[in-house]
Amino acid sequence: MCIRDRVKTSDNLNDWDKITAQRGLSKILGEKGGGVPTNSELDKMEKVFGKEFTDTLLDKRPFLEKLQEAGMQLYNLPRAMMAGVGDFSATLRQNVLLAARHPLMTAKNFKEQLAFFANEDAYRVAMEEIRARDTYEAMQKADLQLTEMGGDITKREEQFMSSWAEKIPGIGKVIKMTGRAYTGFLNKMRADVFDDMYKNAQLGGTDVESAKFLKSAGDWINNATGRGSLGKLERAMPVLSQGLFSARMLAATVNTMNPAFYVKMDSAVRKEALKTWLAFLGTGMTVLGLSKLAGAEVETDPASTDFGKVKIGNTRINFWGTYQQIPVLLGRLFK
Repeated sequence: MCIRDRVKTSDNLNDWDKITAQRGLSKILGEKGGGVPTNSELDKMEKVFGKEFTDTLLDKRPFLEKLQEAGMQLYNLPRAMMAGVGDFSATLRQNVLLAARHPLMTAKNFKEQLAFFANEDAYRVAMEEIRARDTYEAMQKADLQLTEMGGDITKREEQFMSSWAEKIPGIGKVIKMTGRAYTGFLNKMRADVFDDMYKNAQLGGTDVESAKFLKSAGDWINNATGRGSLGKLERAMPVLSQGLFSARMLAATVNTMNPAFYVKMDSAVRKEALKTWLAFLGTGMTVLGLSKLAGAEVETDPASTDFGKVKIGNTRINFWGTYQQIPVLLGRLFK
């Protein structure tokens, strides 16, 4: 069997991933040959040919390219070490909007997150299950951000953009386990919410194969889970994400609070986004009300920097996360 046929017949790749792997092979076996595939292409090829094959290709990269990657790995190493030990904050940080709209889905995937932390096979099976779904092709067209644990740092979640952290003796193993759980949870949430939105829109008569619906669905879910696009600054993301700690999360927060973001959306996605915001605000007000009934102090003055926060002694609990500006704005408007 020739090398190209091994990609075509591989059971480890879906049709979309096979295209990526074949593109990488073309760089090696094309008319000019000698080209080095991208990290994303190498990740797919490794699933077919093994790690030794891809390591050999990586060794053939130009020195400056190797130096650049080493610099990015070192640059992002401190953040990976800070965020990488038992961090399950994605549940109510990146996912805080969707947690209010889909609490049962969030609870189910949080349970799976714990399984991903403990067992690499559980993570691998769950990611393969996503790729096997009937809607996976639609997810690809929608540019749904399903992140990875491979060598391409731009495909990783921002908190875990240095694979070198996973090689530190002792603590590296825990960082890898945490990154796997973090990545698996967010991928599951994005895929499950996409499926839910896709099927509900289809039942409502929306053309779910239209470019506008798919782009709107992908943009909303990506931003609602802290995976905002940096636009023209996308190539600088590895640097920006360290300097701003979470550049994509910051971009997502700005996008989801920008009215223009919703004007351009497909109507079915816009309705879902509105329902999500209403669920988020409603859940937040309920939490604050119950906290006050339980004896906690809740700041109700919109002019205060603690507005909407629960205060217990010197501790402040901000349910709203990065979206606190919304209840502050509403509080000041209706004061």
